Amino acid sequence: MNTILEIRDLHAGYNQAAVLEGISLSVSDGEIVSIVGANGAGKSTLLGAITRLVEVTRGSIHFDGTDITTIAPHRLPAMGLVMVPEGGRLFPFMTVQENLELGYFARRSRQDAKDRLEEVISLFPVLAERREQLAGHLSGGERQMCAIARAVMSRPKLLMLDEPSVGLSPMMVGKVFELVEALARHEGLSIVLVEQNVEEALELSKRAYVVEHGRIVRSGSSDDLRNDPALQAAYMGA
Repeated sequence: MNTILEIRDLHAGYNQAAVLEGISLSVSDGEIVSIVGANGAGKSTLLGAITRLVEVTRGSIHFDGTDITTIAPHRLPAMGLVMVPEGGRLFPFMTVQENLELGYFARRSRQDAKDRLEEVISLFPVLAERREQLAGHLSGGERQMCAIARAVMSRPKLLMLDEPSVGLSPMMVGKVFELVEALARHEGLSIVLVEQNVEEALELSKRAYVVEHGRIVRSGSSDDLRNDPALQAAYMGA
């Protein structure tokens, strides 16, 4: 199976303050991989380093066979690497449809853009019902769905989700994660999921990495990690 993302010995941080030290991980085509850990462990910083928004001081990041360690952040979406930041960051005074249209930047025909919009919105029934509604009037779960839908408008190869469950009810978290799993199947996406909600993340993903204090301290299949007594005690209330 082809490796879509490979990180080796990554060190990164802010203003010469180290946050990540010696991170190595990989993601295969079509795979859902979770990065879990407590708040402040360095999970979101890792996504920032991958998307070139956080300074990398050592190590390498390869995406789809290309070294992107020094590539400008604005070039990554066109290469197929897209991130949904925590909170989604929609434009509240634009409609759902207008927000989705912003995610389509491929240099193709207007008809292709229209077709892609209809294809994506068909995967999100709740958004189809609210396509003319202002994004600022959506519920928290609906906003998260809209942010994910906007991200997949460009047909990415790798979708990275930063804490998609934050602020959502347990029922809505389940709905969002079901949608993510369906998207991975329908679109053939590879997904990197950063989450504090360890139980839900392990349920969704095939493999996972546990980050503590900027380092990977455990990794393996989600099934193995779910049954790890130390992990249960630390993150799952066992």
